[in-house]
Amino acid sequence: MDGFPLPFDLNLPPDPDPDVYHPLMDDNDRRAELESQLRTNRLVMDITTANNDILDRLIINTQLEIEKAVERTLLNEHYSAQSILEKRNSIRGLMFYPTGRALALVSFLQQPANLTYVRGD
Repeated sequence: MDGFPLPFDLNLPPDPDPDVYHPLMDDNDRRAELESQLRTNRLVMDITTANNDILDRLIINTQLEIEKAVERTLLNEHYSAQSILEKRNSIRGLMFYPTGRALALVSFLQQPANLTYVRGD
């Protein structure tokens, strides 16, 4: 049935140029949200030893890079920008707080080098 026309329009946008990526959020706004979530998580978990600003900045900057890589992949997989923005906190929860607690910095640092765009077929 190769070439058989569909009775409906999938209305998918054309494949974006993989070399052109326009983040959905400004890095400073994204960083502020990530920092707020990390600090809130630490307050809820009552982690008093985690008030290390340098460590926090490393975690937040690493989260920022991971989130942008995931965002780019979702856009390339034709998820709508609106949907990604609306669900960003849920996506962050799955990526950065899978057990309800912030992942250790070492967990983040092991991942970014492995983040590449892979199209699932």
